[in-house]
Amino acid sequence: FPDCVNGPLAKNGVCDTSLDPRARATALVNLLTVDELIANSGNVAAGVQRLGLPPYEWWSEALVS
Repeated sequence: FPDCVNGPLAKNGVCDTSLDPRARATALVNLLTVDELIANSGNVAAGVQRLGLPPYEWWSEALVS
C-alpha cells in the first residue's frame, strides 16, 4: 500500500523509497484537495478512490496494562 507498480501513485514521490518519510508524505498530501483532506482527518477516513487510497479507521489511544 499504495500500489507503487500499477496504481495511480506509481510515479508520485510517495512511492520513491529513496526519499525521506517527510518528502514522501508531502508528495501525497500535495495531491489531496481540501475536501479530501477534511474527509480523511478523522479516525474514520473516507480514503481517496482516485488515488487508490482505501477507506480506513485508526485510533490514537494507547492501551496501558
